[in-house]
Amino acid sequence: MKKVSSQSNNSESEKFSVDTKVSIPQSSTDYQQENLLETFQENAPYTQTEIEENIPNLLEECYQKLEEIGFDQDIHLAIEWVFDDDLFSLDVDCWKFKENEFCRPKRIGCASFESVHIRSYRRLKTKRCLDIWKKKWDWLTKNANKMKINNYIFASQTNDRNDNDLKVMDSQEMIFGINLPTDLLRIENISYEFIIERGIPLALWSRCQNSAVNHTRDLDELIKPKKDNEENLKDGEDNVLNLENLTKSVEVKRLEATEKEPFHLGHHLCFLWENPYNYPTSKKLKL
Repeated sequence: MKKVSSQSNNSESEKFSVDTKVSIPQSSTDYQQENLLETFQENAPYTQTEIEENIPNLLEECYQKLEEIGFDQDIHLAIEWVFDDDLFSLDVDCWKFKENEFCRPKRIGCASFESVHIRSYRRLKTKRCLDIWKKKWDWLTKNANKMKINNYIFASQTNDRNDNDLKVMDSQEMIFGINLPTDLLRIENISYEFIIERGIPLALWSRCQNSAVNHTRDLDELIKPKKDNEENLKDGEDNVLNLENLTKSVEVKRLEATEKEPFHLGHHLCFLWENPYNYPTSKKLKL
């Protein structure tokens, strides 16, 4: 999804071009890509409201395409928004849609999807550092229950650090993910280049722009080991990261955010989750 106009801060004047496709796993490393062309016209401008109103139609088109090609396995949809860097913190997980005409509008990040997350168009269109990216993804997905604290960079560790500092950390212990206290574009010393260069597939951050709000602790608690059942932990498990259940933890955090708590992390939580094998080479948004 790409911004095509930005005349003001009003979402009704800001428009986007939207390209869509369904990506169907054939194996853990092979995906079949099918274009979805009916709901959104390629390169046509759409407002946020128009996109939200058309999400049910897009989902219906998606299911029709799956039926058409005979994909009859149990379907668990994830929605991935593929963005240019300047849209990374767009609040797409807060956008609402109606599953049918009788339902009330529902926040998409709290709906019945396996995950709602973002990924980078810039990263998809270049094969630079693809091998290390695949290596880390393979290790992460096969060993999620073995990842330790030293395999992750926490938001509390990024204060006064820069790209080179984080590269040193990655060289000492292979890093698979990073939490950032705020929007990537607002961080002075850390860039998305670090994530690309080091092949890191996972990042979480807060898009909240209120300088009085600090989400560092809440972000890190999503990843750090759960201490609720310490007596049940086996030897060596006390510093295993919460990666197996991360997509569920993100969903729960978003569900916890009520209208009475406008600064709750769940309203502002950005989730970058990038599979190097699911690789649409030309489109901006994939469902």
